[in-house]
Amino acid sequence: MIYIELCFLFMAQVTIVTNDIELPVWLNKLYPYTNRVSGYAEASTVMTITNQSGEYTFCYEGRLICGLSRNGLYYVVYEVLQEIAEKNFLSYRTDVLHGACVEKEGKALVFLAGTNTGKSTLTAELIHQGYRYISDDYVILSKDNTGIIPFHLPLKLRTLEFTTTVEEKQIVVRDFNPVKNENYYLIQPEAFSQNKIYPVQAVFQIERTQNENIMRRLKCNEAFGTIVSYSKIADRNSIKKLMTSALSLARIIEVYKIYFTRTENCINYIKKTIGEKQDV
Repeated sequence: MIYIELCFLFMAQVTIVTNDIELPVWLNKLYPYTNRVSGYAEASTVMTITNQSGEYTFCYEGRLICGLSRNGLYYVVYEVLQEIAEKNFLSYRTDVLHGACVEKEGKALVFLAGTNTGKSTLTAELIHQGYRYISDDYVILSKDNTGIIPFHLPLKLRTLEFTTTVEEKQIVVRDFNPVKNENYYLIQPEAFSQNKIYPVQAVFQIERTQNENIMRRLKCNEAFGTIVSYSKIADRNSIKKLMTSALSLARIIEVYKIYFTRTENCINYIKKTIGEKQDV
């Protein structure tokens, strides 16, 4: 058997036990901080994946899923890692926001947005332009509220319509997801950030519109409300803690609201804010 550890900063290491000799190669592409190990500790979170003549059986904490294709397996691992993460967020009262994050020159740019609003597409485009990938869907605040903890899941895109820069080799799978009963793309980012905490340079709340391109800096009270409204974990105690964190963050970090019609418009606003050359 092969033993693999996925290493994340914010939670205990996840160990995968498999008989598939090719699986470690693919997991390392999807999850860059992956190590081969000789065994696993009893306290580790353990998934077992068995390849039986090209069909996969997945087992985790009594959950057994049989007859998976390779693509279906990737979806299941992705979804279960999300479940494990969210359990740990609650256990450790971690402040988590709904958004995405990239880094440039050692500083994090945070994009707060709801589902189907373009944050993952924006992230994919910025990575293509030289930024490094920190997280998608989860923005995890450090204990001092001024840094972001990376969570290197694959990028999840429901469409590639506006993302012409994503190459075919980056598309890991676009197939039926047996956990969520939907189809979407899992994308292997071109460049991952290092596995360390990044200080926040700016926060952007983004919203795609039909005919409006506007950016404005939010006042402290607006910034506070915006950060709180994008809490990822709907637990009463976590919300109370997040309110304190949000107030601290809003006082020291610039928060902007961007309305945009096209992803490139949003990117130009972001580059203008951080003093980078914009697209013509």
